[in-house]
Amino acid sequence: MNHIGKQIANVRKTRGFSQYDLSDMTGISQRMICYYETSDNAPPLEQLIKISKALKVTLDELVGVKWIKETLSPKDIKLWNSCPFPRFNHKRAAIFSF
Repeated sequence: MNHIGKQIANVRKTRGFSQYDLSDMTGISQRMICYYETSDNAPPLEQLIKISKALKVTLDELVGVKWIKETLSPKDIKLWNSCPFPRFNHKRAAIFSF
């Protein structure tokens, strides 16, 4: 099972929806919802958009990427700036929650 499929299943279950419910909300067949959740292949972007809208999450949340915006404390910013990586921009740093 791919990571995106796990995320779709987790968010769907957390929201209390069955695969049939998600199918009705997106217009994607229940068989395809099941396939996306259990196969090694990620859904096409247009299907991901439909699923994310139905589940009321952003695409970033659905695929497991969360952007750090202004949430870093000054102490954390100082730590990030001391990293050996050149041109590190803390405002665009990403956390991948795989």
